[in-house]
Amino acid sequence: LKVINESCCVKVKQLGNPKCEEGVEPCADRRSYAYYDATHPTETVYRQICERAYASQLISDVYPFNVKHIASLRSEYF
Repeated sequence: LKVINESCCVKVKQLGNPKCEEGVEPCADRRSYAYYDATHPTETVYRQICERAYASQLISDVYPFNVKHIASLRSEYF
């Protein structure tokens, strides 16, 4: 991720959640941005979250088990 403090689209100011301006193309390289609009992460961010949840060994990421470990338990008990 190269851009973490701006969204990928041009935002329209409004109360609540700002939306992307209609008819304006979003950034060309969405993989470089952390946020697509004011509130939604990009696919790249979601992919990183999923990869860490699936296979991380860090207690700060997954506790008490990662998804890979939980999936392996299912075959033992079901």
